[in-house]
Amino acid sequence: MSDADVQSKRTQRRLLRARRALLPGPQRRRASRALACRAGRLRWFHRARRIACYLAQDGEIDCGPLIALIRRRRRICYLPVLVTWPRGALRFAAFPVHCVLRPNRLGVPEPRVPRSRLLVPARLDLIFSPLVGFDADGRRLGMGGGFYDRALGVAARRSRYVRPVAVGLAYEIQRLERIVDDPWDVPLAAVVTEQSVYDPSRPAVPA
Repeated sequence: MSDADVQSKRTQRRLLRARRALLPGPQRRRASRALACRAGRLRWFHRARRIACYLAQDGEIDCGPLIALIRRRRRICYLPVLVTWPRGALRFAAFPVHCVLRPNRLGVPEPRVPRSRLLVPARLDLIFSPLVGFDADGRRLGMGGGFYDRALGVAARRSRYVRPVAVGLAYEIQRLERIVDDPWDVPLAAVVTEQSVYDPSRPAVPA
């Protein structure tokens, strides 16, 4: 990736985060409910038993309604946990209703569980991933830490047959025409917004 591409990604992140931050509360709540309905109709959702979500930070679309749906459908909901070794790696912990949370080194709340109860990504069926930007071909622009790319890349290398399906969650305003991807970027199977489902293998499903 050229210096110009790196600078372009930084600019895109800054602009998209600012755009996302301007969304009013009522619109956010409506969007999160609509997104949960769409995500719950995904073919991968119906087949999944272990499903990872996230707790929204920095203006990300709220997973609360989706987490409630996962529990109602009697699936097991998981949250990401940032472990100290391997450095920068993600593991996933079950997130029951009365789960105790504590902030990690980045200030993000995580389930407070012993390491022996954490799952590697390959043990999950479906991972709903946060993002800053996306395009219709499944390219994801994250915060730049590479946590999800590493998690999904390791899962793909370690397992020949089992790989969690990765689906991005976002507001429609986070869609870009095209994102320049790095060699280590792992494409998403789809992106769900409050208005559409962007599945590269199928036409977009509008509102």
